[in-house]
Amino acid sequence: MIERGRISSGQMALILFAGISTTGTLVSPNMTGWYAGRDLWLSVLWASLYGFVAVGLAFRLHRIYPGENIIQYSPRILGNLPGKALGLLFLVSYLVLVGITLREYAEFVKLIFLPQTPMTVIVGSMMLVSAFAVKGGVEVIVRVTQALLPGALLIFLVTLCLTFQSWDVQHLFPILEKGIGPSLKGGMVPGIWFSEFFMITFLLPLLADPSKGLRRGLIAVTSVMLLFLYVNLICLFVFGMEYLVMVYPLFEATRYISYAQFFEHLDAIMLMLWMTGIFVKLCLVHYVVVLGTSQWLNLSDYQPYSLPLAFLAAGLSLWVVPSSQELHRAISTIFPFSFPGTNVLIPLLLWMIAEWRNRGLQKGEMVR
Repeated sequence: MIERGRISSGQMALILFAGISTTGTLVSPNMTGWYAGRDLWLSVLWASLYGFVAVGLAFRLHRIYPGENIIQYSPRILGNLPGKALGLLFLVSYLVLVGITLREYAEFVKLIFLPQTPMTVIVGSMMLVSAFAVKGGVEVIVRVTQALLPGALLIFLVTLCLTFQSWDVQHLFPILEKGIGPSLKGGMVPGIWFSEFFMITFLLPLLADPSKGLRRGLIAVTSVMLLFLYVNLICLFVFGMEYLVMVYPLFEATRYISYAQFFEHLDAIMLMLWMTGIFVKLCLVHYVVVLGTSQWLNLSDYQPYSLPLAFLAAGLSLWVVPSSQELHRAISTIFPFSFPGTNVLIPLLLWMIAEWRNRGLQKGEMVR
C-alpha cells in the first residue's frame, strides 16, 4: 500500500462532510429550484438516497476486497484491460470534479469580491496550496480539516440563524402543488453531490477502526442531508420564489442580516467560511486523483505527482467550460446524469458481478 497514513472513521466522516457539502450549499438551491420550485427542500430527501446507496456499495465492495479501492479491485472483477479502462474513467471523472470545483470557487470570488483579479491567479493560488497539503498525505488533510471545520461550521450555522427576522414560513406552501414530479426532477441536481460519497472507497482502506466505517459513512450522509435541507429552507423562507433569479441565494440571504446596526455586512465572513470548506474539498478530491493515478500506474509513491496533477486540474478548470453560465447549465443538465452514473450505477454493476463471481467460486469449491 503506497499510503501509509491511518485515519479514524470519525475523521473520515468529517472530511467527507466538509468536502461534499461545501459547493452544494452555495450553488444547488438555485438550480434545484429550476425544477422543484418551492418543493426544493423535498428534493434533498430524494437526492440523499444516492449518498446512502453509494456508501453502502463502497462498503460492500470493500468487504469483498478488503484493503483495496475501486482502482485496485476493478481489474480483479472485470479483467485487466476492462478494469484498467474503468479505473481510468473514474480518474478522469474525479479530475474533472477538481476542475469544476476550482471553477465554481473562482467564479464566485471573482464575481463578488475580486472582479479585477485574473482568473488564473485565483485558480492557481488555491490549487498550489492544495498540492502541498496533498503531498503531505491523508493525515495532513484530516488534521487541517479538524482544525478548520468545527469552528467554521459553528459560525456558519449561527450566521444563518441570524436571518430569522426575514423568514416567512408561508413561502413553504402549498407543498406538492404540482405533484411529486418536480421535486423528483429537482433531486437530480443535489444528487450530484450526494453521489460523490462513493469517494469513501479511497478512505475505507485507510481506517484504523474499519468496523465503524459504514456507520460513520451513513452519519456523514445524514449530516449533509440535514445541512442541505436547512440551507434550502432558509433560501425559501427569506426570498420565497424570488430565489430562482439569484445565482447564490444563500450568500444573498446573509446580506439581509442586520441587528442594532452592528451585525451587518456578514458576507465577508461567509466567504471566509466557504473558502475553508472549498479548500478541504479540493484537497480531498485532489488526493483521490493523485492516489488513484499512482495506483493505476502501479507506482511506488504518489506524493511527487501532487503538483503536476494540480497544474493539470488548474488548466482543466479554465478549459472545461467557457463561462459561468455554461458551468451552471452543465451542472443542471449534464452532471446530474454523468456523476451519479459513475459513482452509483457503475459500482452497483461491479458489486453485482463480484457477488456473482464469488458465488460461482463457492459453488465450485462445494462440488470438489
